[in-house]
Order: sequence, then structure tokens, then C-alpha cells
Amino acid sequence: MRRWLSTVALAWAAGCGSSPGNELFAQAGSGAGGSAGSRAGAPTVVGAGAAGMTSAGGNDASGGEANAGESNGGSPSGGNASGGKATGGNASGGAPSTGSAACTKACKGIGECHGKVCVVTCDDEHPCEQRVDCPAGVACQVQCLGEGSCRGGVDCGDAESCEVACRADGSCRGNVDCAGASCDVRCEGRESCASRVRCMADDCNLSCPGVRSCAEPVTCRGATCQVSCGSRSCDGGVCCRADGCELSGADNECR
Repeated sequence: MRRWLSTVALAWAAGCGSSPGNELFAQAGSGAGGSAGSRAGAPTVVGAGAAGMTSAGGNDASGGEANAGESNGGSPSGGNASGGKATGGNASGGAPSTGSAACTKACKGIGECHGKVCVVTCDDEHPCEQRVDCPAGVACQVQCLGEGSCRGGVDCGDAESCEVACRADGSCRGNVDCAGASCDVRCEGRESCASRVRCMADDCNLSCPGVRSCAEPVTCRGATCQVSCGSRSCDGGVCCRADGCELSGADNECR
């Protein structure tokens, strides 16, 4: 009986003592763990908050950079100011040059300007029966395309340079005179250039391939002179007084 009471007392003491002890340890452990967790977790929370703030700040910064990028390079005003305006293009190619303006003024009423060259076209519709006078100070090109065109001849003595093409039969019956930096005369039509052909330019290139073309004397002066005659042309002879003469199909008959 005494042993049984002792056993019961121990059992009751063990049962009553363990519960409060366990709860205390549990509370203590919970409190310590919570505090520790709180203290350990606080940096994490703060770190997360800092990271979040950094991220938010980064977002704001990146957004700011995007805005700055748009304002620095993407704005239309900046693009237009740097290269989008067409002023330079107009200045370099769209506006007439001084040469073409001079040609337009000099060539008015005579022919039409192709770039800086005054071109005079004499065809069946406009045969140019009177002498063709090339304007002074600009390059001149005379095209005698209709039969009997340029009947009065061509005076290119005051032009900067000259090209005369007597392509049709019987064209350029009058005298053909040229000077300036260079002169190129081609008497291609049958019986073209029936009168005198005279070149006083620095460089002369005279060609008489047409049958019975260049019936009168062909003369030249200047630095260089080239004269080419067909088998049945240059009956009036050739006289070259240039520094350098190159004749084909004719002899130099200067006296």
C-alpha cells in the first residue's frame, strides 16, 4: 500500500511537473526562436525592403535614363538640327550654279542651256538662215541638222569654247570662225562648210569627212591644231600656223 502510494505520487509529480516544464521550454524556445527569428529576420526584411527600394530606385533611374535618352537623341528637333534639314542639299545641287545662271542670261534668245553650254539647234523647222552668233563668255554648241541649215555660217569667236557640227548636206555654207580655249568643227554633210573654216582657239580640231566639204581654205593657229580631210574634201587646202600641227589627208600649204 505504501509502495503503491509512492508510485502514484511519483507519477502525479512527474505528470504535473513535465507539463509546465515543457510549456515553459516551449514558450522559452518559442520566444527565443521568435526573438532570434525576429532579430535574424529583421535584416532579411530590411534587406528585402532595401532591395525593393533599390529596385524601385533602379526602375526610376532606368526610366529617367530612358527619358534622358529620348530627350538627348530621340527628339525630332535634335535630328532635324543635326542633319535632317535639306538646306545643304539645296545649296549643293538644287540651286543654279553661277555658271548655269551666266549661260541662261547669255544664251537667251539664241538657244537653250544644257548645264553651262549654250546649245543652238538649226533643223528643218528652224534652219538658221542668218549667221549664228554664239554668245560671249560661255561654251557654245551649234548643231546644223537640217539640209541647207546654218546657211549664213557660224561665228564662235567670242565664246569660251565652241563645237560646230555641220551634219546635213549643204549646211554651213557661210564662213565658220571660232576662238576661245578650244574649237571643234565637223563638216560631215555633203558639200558642207563650202566657205572658209578658220580656228583661232588654243586647241583646234577640224574635220572634213563629207564629200566635197571644206571647199575653201582651212586655217588654224594656237597651241595645237588637228585637221582631218576625207578623200574628196579640203579642195581649198589647209594652212596650219599653230605651235603644233597634225594633218591627215592634206598637206600644210601655208606660204
